[in-house]
Parts: sequence; C-alpha cells; structure tokens
Amino acid sequence: MRLAASLVWLQVGPLACRAESLGVEVPRGGPESVSVEDLQRDAFALRGPGGPRLPGSPAHRAVSGHFAQRLQQMRMVPGFDRSWEAPLEAGGLLVCGRKDGAGPGSIVVLARDPGAGHVAGPVDLAALISLAKAHDTRERPRASLVLCGQFGGDVPPTLGSAPPVPVAERVRPVVLVTAIAAGESGWMDIGTLGSGGATRAWGGGPGALPEGLETVDHRLVAQGVVKLFDALSQPPP
Repeated sequence: MRLAASLVWLQVGPLACRAESLGVEVPRGGPESVSVEDLQRDAFALRGPGGPRLPGSPAHRAVSGHFAQRLQQMRMVPGFDRSWEAPLEAGGLLVCGRKDGAGPGSIVVLARDPGAGHVAGPVDLAALISLAKAHDTRERPRASLVLCGQFGGDVPPTLGSAPPVPVAERVRPVVLVTAIAAGESGWMDIGTLGSGGATRAWGGGPGALPEGLETVDHRLVAQGVVKLFDALSQPPP
C-alpha cells in the first residue's frame, strides 16, 4: 500500500512542479508576489554593462530590451499598438506595456533611466517590473494600466510626441516613480509633464540615494512597490 502511494507521488509530484511549463495556469500575481530577489536581479540587469548608454548603442538596446521582455513575461501587451517602444522627439526611447482595465481610462506609471552611473534609474525600472508582476492576476485593474520606462531623453521626463494613451483618457495624473531607493516611499507632488498632463511622483522622498546598487536596501523598495500597488487600486482623488 505504501509502495503504491509512493509510486503515485513520484508520478504526480514532478508533474505538479512542471504544471506551468505544461500550459496549466498557476495562480500568480498580487502584492505578495513582489520579492527582494526579483528586484535585485532586475536592477542589476537594468544597470547594463557599464559605460554611457547612448540612444541606439548596444548597451542602450540591451537595457530597454530587458525591460520590454520582463513586461511581456508579466503578460502585459505592447503599449503602442503592436510595438513595445516609440522614439521620443528630443532623443531617447519610451518602452511601454499595457494591461486592459475593467473600466474606462488609463493610469500611466513612468520611470526614467538617465544613463550609466545612476542608481535611481535601474531600481525605479525594476520597481515597475515588480508592479507589473503584482498586477499579473486574473482580476483586471480598475482602469487600464500603462507602465513606461523612459530611456534617455529630456529632464524632466515627458511622454514626448508618442504617448501610449491620449491625455484625455487618463482617469488620474501620470505617476512618476522616482528615487524609490532613497527611503520609505510615498506621494510627492512635482508639477506637470511637458504634454500638459498633471504628474504625481511616488518615491523615497528627500533621503539620499545609496552610492551603488550593492548598497540598496531592496526590502524598502519592495515595500514601496506594494504600497504603490495598493494606492493605484484606490479610486482617484
């Protein structure tokens, strides 16, 4: 009897471990899916090989490509019809993914990579990937969610000439994720985008950024992502 039970476990156990690879949908997502390990892995990948990341350079393409690939893994769809990216007028690239919502309108969440040597860019972009993972559920968000990484281009960040959704569609201001590695996260009001859409910033406040990715407390970053997930789930003010 015990032998038979053991044989059943040997047959079923490995299949259960491979369920997702065999096409069986395994529940995923939610704020509990945000992990320190994912944030660290993505931040280091988004730092790139070092050196200046000029628009169109191999390093620039590698970093923006990783960001698009990770959004696709979280079952988002391209933000620009069938394309994940669009060039910005003043240089740089905008990479966006979208998850359709249950109601009208869209929420745009943007993080910016200013180039090599910056800690904030890779960490903020990694936070967006984890935010996409938290939204990878069967339940649709209240409004369509558009997550964008801006690689190069003007400061302050703008959506340039190729916004993924018209300004009139937005149900709340664009959310700019910035300096999330600087400390405990919360809302910061910082003015408007160049397109005329109001902006709210979500980040670590006035605290000093760590000197390098090796010194970032990714536990604080994970907490900031979960808090932003909860904030975006609330009705607009």
